[in-house]
Amino acid sequence: GKTELAKALAEFLFDDEDALISLDMSEYGEKHTVSRLFGAPPGFVGYDEGGQL
Repeated sequence: GKTELAKALAEFLFDDEDALISLDMSEYGEKHTVSRLFGAPPGFVGYDEGGQL
Protein backbone atom coordinates (compact mmCIF):
# COMPACT_ATOMS: atom_id res chain seq x y z
CA GLY A 1 0.00 0.00 0.00
CA LYS A 2 0.91 3.65 0.38
CA THR A 3 2.91 3.07 3.55
CA GLU A 4 5.08 0.38 1.98
CA LEU A 5 5.67 2.61 -1.05
CA ALA A 6 6.71 5.49 1.22
CA LYS A 7 9.08 3.23 3.16
CA ALA A 8 10.64 1.88 -0.04
CA LEU A 9 11.06 5.41 -1.38
CA ALA A 10 12.68 6.55 1.89
CA GLU A 11 15.02 3.56 1.78
CA PHE A 12 15.98 4.34 -1.83
CA LEU A 13 16.49 8.08 -1.33
CA PHE A 14 17.96 8.22 2.17
CA ASP A 15 19.23 4.67 2.82
CA ASP A 16 16.98 4.58 5.88
CA GLU A 17 13.43 3.24 6.02
CA ASP A 18 12.69 5.40 9.06
CA ALA A 19 13.59 8.65 7.27
CA LEU A 20 10.00 9.65 6.68
CA ILE A 21 7.42 11.71 8.51
CA SER A 22 3.70 11.23 8.92
CA LEU A 23 1.24 14.10 8.52
CA ASP A 24 -2.29 13.83 9.86
CA MET A 25 -4.42 15.85 7.45
CA SER A 26 -7.74 14.33 8.51
CA GLU A 27 -9.05 17.63 9.87
CA TYR A 28 -8.73 19.16 6.38
CA GLY A 29 -10.77 16.44 4.65
CA GLU A 30 -13.89 18.55 4.25
CA LYS A 31 -14.06 21.08 1.44
CA HIS A 32 -14.74 24.12 3.63
CA THR A 33 -11.91 23.45 6.11
CA VAL A 34 -9.15 23.75 3.50
CA SER A 35 -9.48 27.55 3.69
CA ARG A 36 -8.09 27.33 7.25
CA LEU A 37 -4.87 25.93 5.82
CA PHE A 38 -4.40 28.21 2.79
CA GLY A 39 -6.53 31.20 3.78
CA ALA A 40 -9.69 32.57 2.22
CA PRO A 41 -9.76 33.36 -1.51
CA PRO A 42 -9.69 37.03 -2.62
CA GLY A 43 -12.95 38.83 -1.95
CA PHE A 44 -14.01 36.58 0.92
CA VAL A 45 -14.15 37.38 4.62
CA GLY A 46 -10.80 36.65 6.24
CA TYR A 47 -8.70 37.12 3.08
CA ASP A 48 -6.34 39.56 4.84
CA GLU A 49 -5.74 37.17 7.73
CA GLY A 50 -4.05 34.40 5.74
CA GLY A 51 -3.99 30.71 6.59
CA GLN A 52 -1.92 28.50 8.84
CA LEU A 53 0.82 27.97 6.25
